[in-house]
Amino acid sequence: MSENWSIFDIKSDWLKDEIYVHGLKDEIKEMATVLGGPVKLSMNLGVDYNNCFKEWITGRAPVRFSKLEQLVNMGDQIFQETFQKRINSKELYLSCMYSPHKMKFPKTISEDLAYCTGIILGDGTLSGDSQNRGGNWGVSAIFDNFEHLNIFEAIIKKEFNISAKIGYPKNKKCYVSYFGSKPVHWFLRSYFDMHNGYKASKISIPKVILESTNIKIKTAFLQGLFDSDGTIAKRKKTRRDVRFSSTSQTIVNQVDDLLNSLNIPHGRNTWLKNEKVLPLYTVSIQRKSSVLSFAQQIGFRHPGKAAKLAMYSPVV
Repeated sequence: MSENWSIFDIKSDWLKDEIYVHGLKDEIKEMATVLGGPVKLSMNLGVDYNNCFKEWITGRAPVRFSKLEQLVNMGDQIFQETFQKRINSKELYLSCMYSPHKMKFPKTISEDLAYCTGIILGDGTLSGDSQNRGGNWGVSAIFDNFEHLNIFEAIIKKEFNISAKIGYPKNKKCYVSYFGSKPVHWFLRSYFDMHNGYKASKISIPKVILESTNIKIKTAFLQGLFDSDGTIAKRKKTRRDVRFSSTSQTIVNQVDDLLNSLNIPHGRNTWLKNEKVLPLYTVSIQRKSSVLSFAQQIGFRHPGKAAKLAMYSPVV
């Protein structure tokens, strides 16, 4: 998958019957004309003309994603390429059934989207289990800094056109940003390979990030990971270590590889508290030159961590 993607890229049928696409009445009307008329086409699609297809071509209802794909694929190759190109060129909005809450479909990986992916993988959760039979479509992330939460929510609004809500856990030492959206679940799982439910030891860097040819996409993603599961710790009075830790050995190995590709020297260690818990894998950046290289190439958006890094004046 390229860094610029299409709504037609995902071939899996996961959730497609429950995702609807808005704003395509002109394209559907033209496709129906070319393919023999709306009444005949509705029969071929297996949908009712009056209660369904007619609503699509008048724009009174969004088209079901699975039926849109089926419709496009009814034509020859030139037909398919023409209408896929037209649909991809539009700003698309997705929803669940006829929900008024619409998700804007991001058509490219921006640095901000890569950053938010790192945040969600680090300190976020997609509700539900692997199949999500319970139908909980919540997306949440935990923050220890209110300014950092605002940074995250501004990006979610820009990328998805979704306004998140703020929750306050009982201990009131952190904040939770959360929203419910089936299309966002579909998007993050389909394009970023994310897991629903418990994920701590399963997380890995999405393939689309690892295969990106844009180094800024990779560093923005790393910034999100370090802003969530990373720390900047005082080792001595004038020394700071930057660390990233996870119970997923896979993602720590991948972070290790990315730091090597950026020529940022670092160390590795594993800590096992006891046999009842998962081991914690860590990459640690300790040398003065290495920490300064991290600051120049990756850094933090987290205000507190960024402030500590800015004050860093280690001695050799």
